[in-house]
Amino acid sequence: MFSRKNYQKILLVILAVAISIISFLSIKTIASADELSTDTGVFLSQPHNTRDLGGVITTSGRHVKNNELVRSDSLNQTTANDAMVLRENHHVTNIIDFRSNAEVTVAPDKNLAWFFYQHQAISPQLSYLDGTHSIKSIVKKVRQGHQTGDQIMLDMYDYIADSQQSVTAYKTLFKTLLTNDNATLYHCTSGKDRTGVATALILTALGSDKQTIDLNYLESNSYRQIKVNNDLQRARKYTKSQRILDVIQDMESVKQPYLDEYFNELTSRYGGVTQYLHNQLGLTDQDIQQLQSKYLAA
Repeated sequence: MFSRKNYQKILLVILAVAISIISFLSIKTIASADELSTDTGVFLSQPHNTRDLGGVITTSGRHVKNNELVRSDSLNQTTANDAMVLRENHHVTNIIDFRSNAEVTVAPDKNLAWFFYQHQAISPQLSYLDGTHSIKSIVKKVRQGHQTGDQIMLDMYDYIADSQQSVTAYKTLFKTLLTNDNATLYHCTSGKDRTGVATALILTALGSDKQTIDLNYLESNSYRQIKVNNDLQRARKYTKSQRILDVIQDMESVKQPYLDEYFNELTSRYGGVTQYLHNQLGLTDQDIQQLQSKYLAA
């Protein structure tokens, strides 16, 4: 018969094997995610969510070229050196800004002399938005409201799906992508919602599947983690309410249901994302082929 000591040894061996298997599967999962959605952080002095889409794969096995498509958060603190990095290292010549008129007035992009700048506002009419995006202002507005953070964000994604502003802005984006011989940078304030949707549309046109698009979208949480933590810390100076802090956390984050809401709304209103690209944004089959030829590498 086995002694208690032998049983303990056997249990330790089983535990070690189990841990090894779990670690192996975790590594494989991470590797699979990286293979599906690989972009590269563009490290500037201030923006927290600036990324080169080079490396993101498509269902054909091709991938997005480097230094062609750059997504970002606000450029209102861009230094001259940042501008040089974007222009010289990433070949950016065109910038498209999806922020509202109020956001642009309060915090205009800086050091734009080297770029062709286009402002194409997408302005969700949500009660907490006032252009300043100050934590004190957001805390005050959330305290006065009764919506959950998730409902606020779902409303935003419905607006992005339904509004004529979005159609106009995204039409301009794709027209620029079709005609610009260099890299295009597009952005909003946090680089996660209006910019996340724009990226989903681009990757759909280029032939990426939904899983790849979702993974790229969710990466904003990693890029913005320090910023979100800092904002929550500042919010605690103005409130002790966990409800308010939870709402701010949701508003500062991306979640799968938010992007799913956008795609579901496109399906409900227009028949799907492909139909939206063709019938609302005016992209022809030839345009799609041109985009894929221009932005994809083997």
